[in-house]
Amino acid sequence: MTDITVDLNTSEGYIVPAAETSSDWMAAFPSYGGLLAALGTPDERSQGYMIINSVTDWYARLSSTYETGWFTQDIEYTTDGQEIIVYTNETPNGTDDANWPNGPEDPWKDEWWAVHNYLRYGGSCVISGTVDNKEGTANHAISVIVNLPRTVNCVFTNNYSYNQIIINIANSRSDCIAVCPVIITGPSSNSNNIKGLPDSQTTSKITFHMAGQKLHLGTSQTYTIGDSTSDALITTPLASDAAGCMARVRASSSPYASPAGIDQGRILDVVRMEYIPTKADISLLNASNVNTIRVFQGSGTSLFSDMTGRLNSDSDPEIFKYINVTLTYLHLNTTISEIIRPYLFKNNNTSTRSAVVNTIIPVLRNAVAAGGLTEYSVVCDETNNPETVVNSNGLVVDVSFKPTRSIQNITLKFTAKSGSQSVAAPGGGGGVGGVSTAATATSTTTTSTSTPTTGGSSY
Repeated sequence: MTDITVDLNTSEGYIVPAAETSSDWMAAFPSYGGLLAALGTPDERSQGYMIINSVTDWYARLSSTYETGWFTQDIEYTTDGQEIIVYTNETPNGTDDANWPNGPEDPWKDEWWAVHNYLRYGGSCVISGTVDNKEGTANHAISVIVNLPRTVNCVFTNNYSYNQIIINIANSRSDCIAVCPVIITGPSSNSNNIKGLPDSQTTSKITFHMAGQKLHLGTSQTYTIGDSTSDALITTPLASDAAGCMARVRASSSPYASPAGIDQGRILDVVRMEYIPTKADISLLNASNVNTIRVFQGSGTSLFSDMTGRLNSDSDPEIFKYINVTLTYLHLNTTISEIIRPYLFKNNNTSTRSAVVNTIIPVLRNAVAAGGLTEYSVVCDETNNPETVVNSNGLVVDVSFKPTRSIQNITLKFTAKSGSQSVAAPGGGGGVGGVSTAATATSTTTTSTSTPTTGGSSY
């Protein structure tokens, strides 16, 4: 495909925000608003998808001048009075300098911002949808993403109505997780305030539901209260940011860690939340395996839970309840599947089986070094490849590993002592901070438990 370089015309008022460290994390986004038609090059629309590698590229699409798949339409009448639609290949407000000089427009504006918010965390995104906006044009986003011949780490959407679509994509591909938005606009005591809650038929270890919407800046990256010329704040579901946090972790020194937490789960560009869940809201959402944010003074807004949709009744091990485990499993599954592919059609003998083991072990060893696993084993020998397996032209490789657990709660025990009582810590964490003159020896012990879903001292 021919590369197209587009200069970003800053006179259009677009200020490209900073992005985090680039990651090899690839997300997929099925568009139902016309992103591919509005912003795809002719070659991209021909293949059915476009890949965006940075937030800078995403802004450059607005000021591009190549031919898009966008058409304006007029109504004309034949000589006998029949109404016909006449299409013109142009953007509504396009100029010689930019296809979209006014920035993202309806009906694809909300989708543009969803992708934008994800890209700020350093990941790449493949986008598929209708190739033009003519009436009756079929949308092949599902089949294109399902059959995309490259690794996809997650698939996300900005519209809870499409949650089942992206879950179906994840189930079909089996190499990615579906990041689904859940809209919460008020107290959970009113069911009308929550939309997109999952049910037991749609959740699994490869689903991640994220509640909440943030208000953030527009293309000028400025907002002044009371100034009508400033961009209006944009409201976008946090599913994009949750997917972005996963990309952030992949690029970090701990690529197998949970995407939740004060640091790794920090949400970017939050002017304010549309609604901040209460403890009661969080309890209800967590009971449905829906993840939430927490807002801490001095730390900002962070993704503060890391549950997948795994149910207690699922056959998958309990450890798949946590997203870092599922992501580790999917990553290793994909990586190992790729590196042993060259052994297809080779002779099934001791030498080949030994080579398979030696190929896989370095991947698992690296995962241990990166903090993703604590133990592993690889078996590919006569014990699991008896003559019956060999004669059926098969090869069995048993890979077992133990993923690292994330901390889900912290218990702090405070003990106040006086007099002659020692405060020396068994682990060497003691210290002297003054002189005690008390003659009596008394002590008081209190316990504070901190969890993502309760109060207490949170760290």
